[in-house]
Amino acid sequence: MAYTLQMRVPAIVDVPTAVRVYWEYPELGNAQIVELFGSRSPNTISRLKKAAWELMREEGAFVTNAARVPTDTAFRAWGLDIEDLEKREKRLRRYGMTERKQNHEQTTDAG
Repeated sequence: MAYTLQMRVPAIVDVPTAVRVYWEYPELGNAQIVELFGSRSPNTISRLKKAAWELMREEGAFVTNAARVPTDTAFRAWGLDIEDLEKREKRLRRYGMTERKQNHEQTTDAG
């Protein structure tokens, strides 16, 4: 039986953050989920984790940590395609758009 997501997934903060979180953390806890999606309620974080755990169960994997979910499983459960995100990040860098966002954030923080 194929896994079908039965919840609305919030938008990611930005593409570079999503790619970094994917490769930096083998498992995601509350802090990493907040980093990925921005400030979210405990209920949203719990629903996101439950979606990942449900996919794990469907694939026959065991839940080994009640506080964390495997990153690759979580991204698949949430419909986040890491290959697509990496292509997008590469294009953003090619066109200098990641630097522009960082400069905008620095100016916003200073003013």
